[in-house]
Amino acid sequence: MEFPPSRWYFAYGSNLCSSVFLQSRGIRSLDSKIVRIDKLRLCFNVLFLPYSEPAMAGLQSRTEEDCMLYMPVHGVAYLLRDQDFVKLVISEGAGVAYKVIQVNAVVLTSGTNLMVTTLVARRDYAFQQDRYPSQRYMNLIKRGAREQHLPQMYTEYLQRLPVFKPRDSGRWKAGRWLFHRLWRPVTWVVEKGTRKLKHDRGHVPGCWLLIFDLLLCFMWIQHDAFFSPIFGRGDGRS
Repeated sequence: MEFPPSRWYFAYGSNLCSSVFLQSRGIRSLDSKIVRIDKLRLCFNVLFLPYSEPAMAGLQSRTEEDCMLYMPVHGVAYLLRDQDFVKLVISEGAGVAYKVIQVNAVVLTSGTNLMVTTLVARRDYAFQQDRYPSQRYMNLIKRGAREQHLPQMYTEYLQRLPVFKPRDSGRWKAGRWLFHRLWRPVTWVVEKGTRKLKHDRGHVPGCWLLIFDLLLCFMWIQHDAFFSPIFGRGDGRS
């Protein structure tokens, strides 16, 4: 199968921040444009670890009913060589959390359409909704929006989005310690296995995706059904 020598990649989460995208991940952009996608909105439905980093950025459909509540997602379209796009996929977890889609964007400076490739949650289960990002992660998005000079209305919109904030109670801190004691070793094994099993296009086998899905579901069920009632929530929900 042949792949295009270059493509426009739409960044909307922490990849807006140049220190993350261009420096830490070593990706070089041939060109960039500020764009928006009218039919999609920013959400946080890519789940990770409760009590520290509950959720990462994703995209969801933006219906007519959503227009009063949610702005269309804004971001940067980077023109990437194929090898840099593969590097990007690997840096985003080699396909265990995200999948690749193509969607039409609008260039803000010209109003012209641009076909872009971007990453969205590979699964979108009901239990993934309404979890909050950490303050650290949200700050990266806000900083990236300022660096890229996204419209002021959108940067103000980002400021209003809720974030996960750790609690001060001893019980909550004990729950966080115990949960991380149980699950951080598991996340380390998953990350190590993902790096080892990825193929040359940056993705992992289907059997590894199944293992990942089962572990993720079990971890969040344990959080929702056991840890939350006893120690308090670790995802920002009240």
